[in-house]
Formats: sequence, structure tokens, C-alpha cells
Amino acid sequence: MDVTANARAHADAIRAARARVVVFPELSITGYELGAPAVDPADSALRRIAEACAERQSVALAGAPVVQDGRRFIATLRVDADGARVVYRKCHLGGDELHAHAAGDGPQAVSVDGWRLGMGICKDTGVAAHTAATAALGVDAYVAARAPARGARRASGRGACG
Repeated sequence: MDVTANARAHADAIRAARARVVVFPELSITGYELGAPAVDPADSALRRIAEACAERQSVALAGAPVVQDGRRFIATLRVDADGARVVYRKCHLGGDELHAHAAGDGPQAVSVDGWRLGMGICKDTGVAAHTAATAALGVDAYVAARAPARGARRASGRGACG
């Protein structure tokens, strides 16, 4: 849950990737820890990611728990040279996520260089209605942020996506 160290690792990955869009896993900024404190998109630790994006002319899509309108969400932050902002909130929660997080409002797309990228986080990607509604937004690609398999297993043996 070391946001500063994780932000540094994100920045290093962006520099190494040399890609226009770099996608990170679900809750990547805190690690898949459902009790981790919410991340403020204005947190100075995220500036490292924005600086790496500015250097490489990249856009990073990184996962973090956030609080908006008094509710806690599992979200995707878009980080670029201008900073970080919430662009998507996970819609389909599973398992222990249901106890601490609210569901997002529905499918979203972000634009990068005229390309419309549909967003999904973990369980969203397995819900046909979600993927169909995302496709209906006229997206060019579907970006799926999933929790890494290692360290994301529950006692049930199922992965973090439910």
C-alpha cells in the first residue's frame, strides 16, 4: 500500500514501455488491498507518473480506490502530462469488494489521439451486458484492467475478479 513506491514503479514502467497508452492492473497504485486508503488524484505521489507520461508522451491508465460524492469506488485514473483524474469506476463488483465499494455508473470511453477506448475493470469484462454497452459507445478498443493473479487469490481459490 505504499503509494509513493508504487507510483515510482508505474513511472519506471511507463519509461520502459515507450508506448502511447500504458495500462496497469486493477488497484495498481495501492496493490489489490481492499482496505487501502483512497487515493486522491491530486496526491503529489502521482506527479511522478505524470512526469513520466510527459517525458514519453504517454497516457497511463492506472487503478486506485477513490472516494467521490461520499462513496468509495474501484477506479481507473487517466494520468498524463496534465495530472491524474478518474475516468472510470468499476461497475460489477464481486466478493469482498461489495462490502467496501460502490458500483460505478456504467460504461465509459476515453479518447486518446482520436481513438475511443472502452473501459472495464476485472469482473466487468465477463458481463456480456457491460461489454455490449461499452461497444455501443462506438469504441475502437476495449481496455481491461484486471487484478494480477499472483497475490490476488482468495481463500476460495478464485481470483480477485470473482
